[in-house]
Amino acid sequence: LPGSTQSRSSAASDVFKSQLQYYPGARLDVAEIDPLVVRVAHDFFQVPEDPRLQISVADGRVFLRRARKSYDVIIMDAYGTSPYGLYLPYHLTTIEFFKIAREHLKDGGCLVYNTVEVDRRTKRDRVQDLMTTLGKVFEFTYALSLIPI
Repeated sequence: LPGSTQSRSSAASDVFKSQLQYYPGARLDVAEIDPLVVRVAHDFFQVPEDPRLQISVADGRVFLRRARKSYDVIIMDAYGTSPYGLYLPYHLTTIEFFKIAREHLKDGGCLVYNTVEVDRRTKRDRVQDLMTTLGKVFEFTYALSLIPI
C-alpha cells in the first residue's frame, strides 16, 4: 500500500506496523477516538513512534471531513461494543460518510471496510447492508471473506 493511507481503526492494529515495515514510502494518518487505545497501542502492542505514522485522537468521520488531503487507501476498522456484541458505529456506515470518504480518495484509490458478517442481535447480514449503501456512492464494490463460507 504505497502512498498515503488514512484509517479509522484501532491504533493497536498490526496493519500499521506491517505497512511501515513493508512500504517504507507509506505515510499513515490514523484516527482513534479513544486516547487510552492509543496509549495501549504504544505500550503493549509495539506500535512505534514513527514520523510516517500520525495518530490523531478524533472521531473518524470528523477527522476525514476536516482532512485537507486525499488518500490512496482509506481503511475502516471501527467498532463499538454493547451487551449484544460488536456493532458498527452508525455514522460511519451512511451514504453521507461514504461520500466524504470518496471525496478524500485519490483517483484509483479505494475504501476498505472491515466488518463481522452478522449482527448477533438483529441477525442482519452486515456485509449485504454495507454493500447496498456503498453501491449508492461507489461504482464498484467487492466483498471478500477471510473465513471460508
